[in-house]
Amino acid sequence: MDAPPPYYGKTKVPPLDDRALTTIVYNNLDTPSQHPPIDADDTPQWEWTKAQCQEWFFELLTTKMGYAAVDADAVATKLDGFGPNIYLRMAGTWAELLENEEEGLAVYVWVLERRDREGGVPNGIVLKHGRALAR
Repeated sequence: MDAPPPYYGKTKVPPLDDRALTTIVYNNLDTPSQHPPIDADDTPQWEWTKAQCQEWFFELLTTKMGYAAVDADAVATKLDGFGPNIYLRMAGTWAELLENEEEGLAVYVWVLERRDREGGVPNGIVLKHGRALAR
């Protein structure tokens, strides 16, 4: 008789060898998502949680930047903060996170282009990026 699979606990994610590579889990395994699915083309929302930001970043990495799911998961889990942190990052901090200057600049520009869309940077908030001011 085979031994039962190991128990990883309610909040731990089993190693990648023990799950499908297409299944990426950010939250408790028993907790269904409380929000609609997030897509790479969605405007990063100022009110997003850390988990939602990571989900968006994962989608951006896999669908727009061609990352494999396992690599995108490793990078996306390094994204700290919540909604405003996406807009406060400079090109260099995206590059550090991605360990690639060109990809960091691309994400920075992608995010800046979306800041004025609904749910992005609220009216009355002024961000300074380099020498330029943006609402």
